[in-house]
Amino acid sequence: LRKEINLIKQEAREANNEWERKNNKLEEKNKRLIGDLNTYKKENERLIGDQQQLKNIAESDLRRKIDTISGLEGNIAELEKKNEKLEEKLKSTQYDLKQAKLEIERLTDALESLKKEKARLTDFEKEETTLMA
Repeated sequence: LRKEINLIKQEAREANNEWERKNNKLEEKNKRLIGDLNTYKKENERLIGDQQQLKNIAESDLRRKIDTISGLEGNIAELEKKNEKLEEKLKSTQYDLKQAKLEIERLTDALESLKKEKARLTDFEKEETTLMA
C-alpha cells in the first residue's frame, strides 16, 4: 500500500512538474505577447501622433489657402471697380475725342471757307485795281 501511495505521490509530483513547465511556457508566451502588444500600442500611439500632426498641417494649409482665396476675391472685386471706372473714363475720353474731331472738322471747314473768301477778295481787289487803273 505504501508503494502504491509513493507511486501515486510520484505520479502526482511528475504531473505537477509537467503542469508547472506548461504553466511557465504559457507565462513566457504571455509575457512575449504583452511585450508585443505594448510595442504595437506604442507604434499605434506614434502613428496617431503623426496622423494628428499631418491633420494639423493640412488644416493650417487649408486655412492659409482659404485666406489667400479671400484676399484674391477682395482684389478681384477692387479691380472690377477700378475697371468699371476706367471703362467710364474711356467712354468719356472717346466722347471728348469725337467732339474734338468734330470741332477740328468744323474749324477746318471754316478755315477753308475763309481761304476761299480771302481768295475771292484778293481776286476782287485785283479786278478793282485793274479797273481803276
